[in-house]
Amino acid sequence: MFLWFLHFALASSGLATFQVSPVTIDGDTVKTPELHYRLKDIDSPELKQPFGKECKTHLDELLTTGTVQYETFGKDKYGRQLTDLYVNGVCVNKQMVIDGYAWAYGKRYRKEQEASRSARMGLWTQDNPENPKDFRKENRRKHGSLWFYPRRNSRGQELIFDSFGSEEE
Repeated sequence: MFLWFLHFALASSGLATFQVSPVTIDGDTVKTPELHYRLKDIDSPELKQPFGKECKTHLDELLTTGTVQYETFGKDKYGRQLTDLYVNGVCVNKQMVIDGYAWAYGKRYRKEQEASRSARMGLWTQDNPENPKDFRKENRRKHGSLWFYPRRNSRGQELIFDSFGSEEE
């Protein structure tokens, strides 16, 4: 069981702050007891993909190095809060791309992605890493559309779906 220590406040920078023992769902999604947060403008490999677990671990390590602050930008189609996360003033979204643990999703972190790719950092150590978007598309074709956040069973317990629809309580 994870212990949660939540403290919400408004930082002087205008970012919301919370102290939390973070639970990472994968390399670009974080869960608190109330919400799922999807890191804006990045896309990390899914857990069933090569390098997916390493990306999740790297995000978890980044989030445990200090105070986590965030800014939200609405919700994605799964109801997750789109967010920029910051730890000790460093943008976690950007750092994931710099360290080679996420693709830039859109134009925002393209230069950082090219630099980490050129330096063969993180997932770029693989000869031909598969973009998570392509992986999801292929697996939807094989297994159907299984990308739902969050779901609850009849007892009200939250279910976590992996990329192939397996359930965990």
